[in-house]
Amino acid sequence: APEPAVHLKIHSTYAAPAETKKFTDLYDRYYDLVSQPFGYYSACSYDIGWILTETITSAQSTDAMDIIPLQATAAFNSFGSSGWNALDQYDDRFGSAYQIWSYKYDGDVVIPYVSGLYQDTTGQVTWYTDAMGYTPVGP
Repeated sequence: APEPAVHLKIHSTYAAPAETKKFTDLYDRYYDLVSQPFGYYSACSYDIGWILTETITSAQSTDAMDIIPLQATAAFNSFGSSGWNALDQYDDRFGSAYQIWSYKYDGDVVIPYVSGLYQDTTGQVTWYTDAMGYTPVGP
């Protein structure tokens, strides 16, 4: 229901990869190969593969009991295609940046667009007010 979303000024979030040359290069090569976009979740899978490779090589073992103790350090020291791979105290990945998506009219057609970015490292939201056409109220 795009029309009500425009009227109500509804926003939604989508996890965003780090804006780096590493991600852009991988995106371009992936798209050239399979004609599909390479998104944040694909980048996370790619990074997991590298962390597994590093820990298997370091442990000289494929046994999970040898690999698991090495993963938090390997992840902490890795800035992959999706961003920093550090794990929290529960061994879950720390949060990521999030694009904020909204809807607006382009003539008579409702289109989705990126209206802002939530930065997990700072806890701050940057609104793209030029794209939005207004400044949101609130924190």
